[in-house]
Amino acid sequence: MQPTGKASNAQYLMRCVEHQENLYGTDVHPEVAASLHELARVLRAQGDLAGARERLERSLAIKAEVLGTEADPSVAASLHQLAGILQAQGDLSGARERLERSLAIQAQVFGTEVHPDVAASLHELARVLQAQGDLSGAREELERSLAIKAQVFGTEAHHDVAASLHELAGVLQAQGDLTGARERLEKVLEIEAQVYGTREHYSTAMTEERLGLLLLEQGEIKQGVELLVHAYTVYQKQLGPDHPYTRQLAELFAQFAPESPEVSPP
Repeated sequence: MQPTGKASNAQYLMRCVEHQENLYGTDVHPEVAASLHELARVLRAQGDLAGARERLERSLAIKAEVLGTEADPSVAASLHQLAGILQAQGDLSGARERLERSLAIQAQVFGTEVHPDVAASLHELARVLQAQGDLSGAREELERSLAIKAQVFGTEAHHDVAASLHELAGVLQAQGDLTGARERLEKVLEIEAQVYGTREHYSTAMTEERLGLLLLEQGEIKQGVELLVHAYTVYQKQLGPDHPYTRQLAELFAQFAPESPEVSPP
């Protein structure tokens, strides 16, 4: 049986790297570096963080030798990718250092903050800062990211804007600003309805679940339960009854049902 999906992609890219090394007689070549970067992305998606990290570090070493400088968009991209892997491995300080280097390179290369790559790196840096407990720093970077996205996209109706608003809501909630968190999540729901053309989407259901739980925390039981029940029905239809999201909500309903008959799945 032939390998399929991500496994076959990884094998293809590994063969591609070998072929390029044989063709050029060395791995110090921009195409080898590019293939290693892509291979790292696939390995990360497979859950092989160590393998992905190894390929990215090798890609960066090749780029340093080939380019003779860090001031290149491809270097910034690999540093950004490496930061995500380090964060997943629990190395928050390492992730932060790579993202800050990536942002410094982007500032030099693009000559402006108004660029989607800068917005993306600021978003990821905010996630790292939040994980480190620096909520005010995380909020600042997310607000910078959102300001850039507003200029780049010219509209709030974009999934990248929704993602940063969703992240910002989490930071505000952690800071105790439930009203601010609620406002951002409600905005996310508006954007997702525009982007997907429907509220019957599992990504929108994830936002509904988050907002529903927040409303319960604020004591708005009826509205919170309505959102949770709708999220549950969407999970059931699109992800199935055995998906972790569906099961998690079912367990929540079971936990609260004895105290509040309103809180029960349809």
